[in-house]
Amino acid sequence: FQSSNNSATYKWQNNNTSIGLGTSGNGTIPSFIAKNNTAQIQTATITVTANFNGCEGDSEFFEIQVFPEPDLYSVENITVCNTDNISQISFSGSNVNGTTYKWTNSNTSIGLPASGSSSIESFNAINSSNSPVIAEITVTPVANDCEGSSETFTITVNPTPEVNSIENIVLCEGEFVNAIDFTTTFSNTSISWNNDNTASGLSASGTGNIPAFTAINNTNESQISTITITPTANNCTGNSKTFSIEVKPKPEVEFVEDKLYCNGIQTEEIILSGVPTGIQFDI
Repeated sequence: FQSSNNSATYKWQNNNTSIGLGTSGNGTIPSFIAKNNTAQIQTATITVTANFNGCEGDSEFFEIQVFPEPDLYSVENITVCNTDNISQISFSGSNVNGTTYKWTNSNTSIGLPASGSSSIESFNAINSSNSPVIAEITVTPVANDCEGSSETFTITVNPTPEVNSIENIVLCEGEFVNAIDFTTTFSNTSISWNNDNTASGLSASGTGNIPAFTAINNTNESQISTITITPTANNCTGNSKTFSIEVKPKPEVEFVEDKLYCNGIQTEEIILSGVPTGIQFDI
């Protein structure tokens, strides 16, 4: 404190010690750490009185205002699949009205900008790789130009699993079908498959590779099974692919009675037939 008379002394009083300053003192007010443990602005009125030669002057007043520190409720980590929609992420706190929030994103490849304010708007997650991609989001609450403690959460975007195509298979009834192995774009991918026609000898569904089996066709027409294979990894389902197994029927010749002829006799035409219609005969 200063006065026109350098020999004056000063005493001061504080009416609100919750700001971190003592009740009273003499001379200069020492440095202190401002405090506010409430959700409201804390105002302390400081009364300063000068004394010189036993005479006390008029008191002067000034205020010290301490703004509260805004806080932020934590946000749960988010895990989604490639192309999934992430709903709007809103932020809130418990104490200071009018708090705003600023955020930064460590990995923009997921489809989210590097930074922003207020809520994170809905967006479609992106992962163009074969491994999970993780972005760390740091959120800081701001009120009355005061920043609160930052909170972080992560957004993990898992890739879309892919299964390699399988060539169509064509074979005859009774032939052996070797095991069909599936290959995928990255490890820990599981495969489920479905068969729309079990008359070929293959079961209706299964997981993993298709085991070897013997092709069956008990009809006079080709039996075609369409196999749909679907990859799954990290709770993400990839695009399904299809291939077919065609089992042709085994041809059979209809019974022909034995024929007896005398030498020199012109025989009648012997018509050969069988199933399926249109088969060829080797004589």
